[in-house]
Amino acid sequence: MPLWLERYVLPICATIVFGLCILNPLKFDWRQRIALIIAISAFAYFIAHTIQRPKELAPFTPDPKIAILEQQISSLRLQQEQLLSQQGESEKAKKRRTEIRKRLGEFLGRGQQLMALCSNEQVSPPLREANEWGEETEKYLAQNLGPEYVARFRSAAGMPLAATSIVGLAHRNLWSALNARVYRLEQFLSELRAP
Repeated sequence: MPLWLERYVLPICATIVFGLCILNPLKFDWRQRIALIIAISAFAYFIAHTIQRPKELAPFTPDPKIAILEQQISSLRLQQEQLLSQQGESEKAKKRRTEIRKRLGEFLGRGQQLMALCSNEQVSPPLREANEWGEETEKYLAQNLGPEYVARFRSAAGMPLAATSIVGLAHRNLWSALNARVYRLEQFLSELRAP
């Protein structure tokens, strides 16, 4: 329809203006010609405005496929955020586990040094140092791994009996207690090994 109006109606209006008003075959006076030009121009303006007038927008109804795609995109974004969060938590847990293993390794080394001191029966057994080491280790276990690790650290249940050549009773008893706790620390280290 707009094409027909542009190609035919508007050229016809222009031809009428030129033919009737400029050439004036009907011998109109100036007032009649000016009125005719104004009337035809107004009619042409009306038609042109009608053609160019924007169509009234129908109420927008979104395509259900677009809504489904938007839901899928938001679901994928949520999954991506969850994966990034889990990865961050996993990295934190790995770092924490590494720090705990390092600290338990230090306690293990000190325990082994105390065991070596027990082997020397020429000096008194390092009872005070062993007690301080045990308390410090238990405190660290309670703060970082929980009370169940403290209970396991204190318990010698299920520990292999180690034969020792230490003759002195005080030295041998302290060595045995230290041996059980060092063995427990080795178990903790192996349980906390990075996956």
